[in-house]
This record gives sequence, C-alpha cells and structure tokens, in this order.
Amino acid sequence: MQKPFLKYPSWSLLWLISIGFSGQTLAASEVSADYAKLVDQVMQTQPQQMQQQSTSELAKQYKNQAERWISDDLSLHLKHENDALLSDDGVRNYEVGAQATVQLPKQQQAWQNLAEQTRSLNGAQQNYLRWLASGKLRDVSWQYRRAEVQKNAADRAYQQAEELLNKVQLKKKAGDATELDLVMAQSKAVELETAKENARFQFELAAKQFKQWTKTDQVPMNTSEDPQQILNAEQHPYLAWLQAQMQVAQAQVGKSKAEQAIAPSVYFGAIHDQAPGSDHSTLVAQLSIPLGMDQKKQIAVAEEQVNLTNSRVTLAQAQLDLQVQAQEALQHVEQLRQQYVLLQQNVSLGESKLQMMEKAYQLGAVNIESLIRAQQSFLEVSKQLALVTVEIAKSVANLNQINGHVLVAYK
Repeated sequence: MQKPFLKYPSWSLLWLISIGFSGQTLAASEVSADYAKLVDQVMQTQPQQMQQQSTSELAKQYKNQAERWISDDLSLHLKHENDALLSDDGVRNYEVGAQATVQLPKQQQAWQNLAEQTRSLNGAQQNYLRWLASGKLRDVSWQYRRAEVQKNAADRAYQQAEELLNKVQLKKKAGDATELDLVMAQSKAVELETAKENARFQFELAAKQFKQWTKTDQVPMNTSEDPQQILNAEQHPYLAWLQAQMQVAQAQVGKSKAEQAIAPSVYFGAIHDQAPGSDHSTLVAQLSIPLGMDQKKQIAVAEEQVNLTNSRVTLAQAQLDLQVQAQEALQHVEQLRQQYVLLQQNVSLGESKLQMMEKAYQLGAVNIESLIRAQQSFLEVSKQLALVTVEIAKSVANLNQINGHVLVAYK
C-alpha cells in the first residue's frame, strides 16, 4: 500500500470535499490556537505597522488644532522709530504687539471632525493590518505545506527506486536479470535522487520564509479552515479601511470649506513715544477683516474634492474586484474538488496496476522498463492527489482571505 505524502490532519478537507462546498458558513474563520497566535507575530514583522504611530500622531495634532482659538501662528511685532539720522530732535517711538487670525467655531468643529475621522482610520487600519497579516500567514503556511508534499513525494519515489534497484541486483545475481535491467534501475535511482535533493532545497526555502515571517520554525499541524461567506463593506477589513480613508477625505473637504470663512485678525500692542518735554504710552487694538478674495482657498477645496472622488472610486473598484475574486476562488475550489475525485480513482487504479506489474516482473512476463513506467505513473498520480488536497485547503484559505476573514483561535 502506498504511504501518504501528507503528515498532518486533513479532516476539514475531507469534510469540504464530502459536502461539495455547500456554502454553509461559520461566524468566523476559526483555526487552532497555535496557528492563530502567529498572526500577531506576522503583524510585528509587517513594514506597514510603522504607519500606526504616525496616524495616531496626526490625529493628535488635528485635535490640538481644534482646541486653539487662533488658526495660524501668533505673530510678534516689534517697531522702533527715531530721528537720529535726520533732525535729531530726540524723538523716539517704540511699539510691541502680537497679531493672530481668529479660528471660528465652525473651523474648530471641522478640525475636530478631521481628528475623529483620523482616529477612526487608525482603528480601521489596525484591523486591515491584521487582515494583511492573516493573508501573509496563510500564504507562507501553504507554501510550506506544498513544498512538504513535494519533498515527501520525492523521498518516497527515491525510496521505491532504491528498493527496485536492490531487487534487480538480487535477480541479476540469480541470473534472472540482465545488465541492461541493472543499468536502467541505477539510472532511475540517480535521477530520482537528484529530484529528491531539489525538492529538499525547495522545502528548506519555504521553511526559511515561514520562519522569517513568524519567527518560529514550528509549523502548526492543522492549518486548514472552513469556507466563509464574504463580509459586507462595514465588516470587511479592507473595505472598512478604504471607507475610513474616504471619511477622512470627506473631513478634509469640510476643513477646506471651513477655511474659506472670513476670519478676522486681531492685533494688540502698546506704543511708547518719547520727545523733548513729552513722554507717554498708548495701547493699540486692531481688527483686520479679509475680503474673501483668496483664490488659493478655492483651489484647496477643489483639490480635496478630487481626493474624495478618488477615494470613492477606489472603494467602489475594490468592492467589484473582491466580488469577482470571490467568485473565481469559489469556482477554483469546485474545480479542485472534481480533480480530487478523479485523482482518487486514478490512484486506486494505478495501485492495482502497479501490484500486477510487480508480480509480472517477478515472473519475467514484463521487462523492467514497463515496471519503472508503472511505478513512475503511480507515484506521479499519488503526488498529484496529495498536492490537490493541499491546493483545496489553500484555496479555501484564499477564499476566506478575499471574503475578509482574519484568523482567530477556536473558542
């Protein structure tokens, strides 16, 4: 009996195949705790994690601006006049004051709204990064599993070639095999040993990539998932993140429009005049009201409107793309399920054929070339069955990723 190439539980795959992917779903994409906990490690490895702190700082600065009563910087005015270079009558004038543009309540509210939307973006971004981390973990885990299957298949093929070589050597000693039989068996063993080393190298690469992202070389035994339905735009981490970006863009438009309001500038200062026989000080209060003719503010609103439109287009396009991707992923799972059923039949037939060919070779009814072809055919179809089993699980994981489900531990 052929030994399996897979060494990890696949009960969920068999469940998926048996129901023919009926579309029944659970509340979340739940997996084993040792698998789910790796999401946090992958998140820490993500370069995008650096965005969190900067977004938080941005929201903080927006809030600080909302609490100010001036919209721009406070300007300090220093002025001194004297007639030393002209009449030199001892006339001196000193002035000191400060000027600032008042921030109107509607402008404060616009900054406050922008701060709140940016904080919301930060939360949506955290969920989005967890979704990305789940996707990366799924990717490196199933790359590892696929490489593991290919390595196990190559090991098994080489082992069988070695067993056949030993049988041929014994038959040759007994005079029941030719020198050509021995050379062919040795050639096949060398060929499969090379394939085994290549498969081992690919497996080691996959293992290194897994460790690079998870900081561990312990791959959980069970990484399979049950299929989930697509989440709505408010629940899907990617769509929710895009929606939050759109809300920030909307708040930016509101802020730019609020900046169009005619806000006065106020000036408070003191003047001290010195002249022969005269020395006095006065206080100054000045109010400046702009006429609202600054075209640059209109341009700023138009630019933010463009950004808002782009955000809306990006969100709408992402929704369409995810729907198409989900349909394609679901169809791919169904195609793999059909391949699995056919490959099961081929494995059963191939095993029976191989057993008959081995008996026929022992009896001298067929040559070694026919036996090698039968062995190679059986090993290949067995490997394909194992790979399709992995591909089904990987495709289900990809479907769940597209549908917006992060990896969480069983409750």
